[in-house]
Amino acid sequence: LRHAVQLRCCCIEQHVAPGKSPQPNPSPTSPVLILFSGGVDSTLLAALTHEVLPPHVPIELCNVCFAGGSSPDRVAARDALEELAAVAPSRDWRLIEVDSNLEEVDAHSARILTLLHPAGTIMDLNIGAALWLAVGARGKLRRPVSWCMPKQPSGGASDAAASAAPEAAASAVSTITTASAASAASGGGFAKAEEAIGSSSMKSSPCCQGGGADPGTAAGKESLEGWQLGNPGGIAGDDEGGDVAAGARYRSSARVVLLGHGADEQCAGYGRHRTRFRNGGMAGLAEELTLDMQRMWLRNLGRDDRLVADWGKEARHPFLDEGFMAALLDTPLHAIADLRAPPGTGDKRILRAALAQMGLPKAAKRVKRAIQFGTRIGKLSNIREFGSNRAANTRNAGTVELHTLWQH
Repeated sequence: LRHAVQLRCCCIEQHVAPGKSPQPNPSPTSPVLILFSGGVDSTLLAALTHEVLPPHVPIELCNVCFAGGSSPDRVAARDALEELAAVAPSRDWRLIEVDSNLEEVDAHSARILTLLHPAGTIMDLNIGAALWLAVGARGKLRRPVSWCMPKQPSGGASDAAASAAPEAAASAVSTITTASAASAASGGGFAKAEEAIGSSSMKSSPCCQGGGADPGTAAGKESLEGWQLGNPGGIAGDDEGGDVAAGARYRSSARVVLLGHGADEQCAGYGRHRTRFRNGGMAGLAEELTLDMQRMWLRNLGRDDRLVADWGKEARHPFLDEGFMAALLDTPLHAIADLRAPPGTGDKRILRAALAQMGLPKAAKRVKRAIQFGTRIGKLSNIREFGSNRAANTRNAGTVELHTLWQH
């Protein structure tokens, strides 16, 4: 999985408008954006991205919420941000908090429904709207608590190194640094990657240069007025370092989005997997996982690729890497998942073990929530369309076709 993340973080071309030449940035931008719920899959991707990216490159995480900043996913994302920062304090972690509501969804519903087609259920709209708004990555910037603490003054060589860091980072290599590569190859984990970050040097790379939105996409049509692009250069913040201030209105300029598709389908992360295991044992579970992978292209991948591409970004899926998938197929199913254990323990057992091994035990125990429930868009939609969550459940609301509901 580390190798899968490495491949998807390194091959990122700089976007240059026609007729213009590349312009070096005084400070690095993040080459990738990770859709971040604070759960097992996204936190594992964030941790591995830290291991493979050059040391001074920021990592952007984006979380969307429809409950005034208090949804379960928002709480989990903030908690996971602090846990990541505690294990990797030298990394520039940036959590973009997108706060939305049903009114904003309604305003963009025609565009979202066009992207969703032929999918057209209430569940598709809820998932699609949350994903589309998250990929837009326009929100308030949140920093780890440790990052916001006053910096201790230093002098001499330390000041010289600090002042040189942005210039070094602006020319970061598109492949991982030698020191980080050695750590990744040896399976050294978070601690060794953090050590490598402290000792490695930076070289030239397109992956850390600024991006730009295609004017034909949603990103190109949205006004940037009042939004700070994900490049610290020119952003009012830390007077000493030109840093991006926490709480600033912020918009990611990353052109690649890392998604966790395939983790639940291969590692038994859904509630229906427990039902199948309860009724059919390990053989039944294996059949259900195979079915999930066979229909994933139809249920998820095409739909979500269109939603991401609408912002001029590319969706990349480390959990669907052929090497990673082959490794799972060679692993006994009881090592991948043990559904005799409770939620948060037995499901995605192998991924939880990886997180715990990397020093992230809180994230390793987090219970799975689907995006429509973790963001609270599902609850709000159910109340508006059916009167209550209970009434929605009675009608199996997730499978109701939108045109049927609206005609009624």
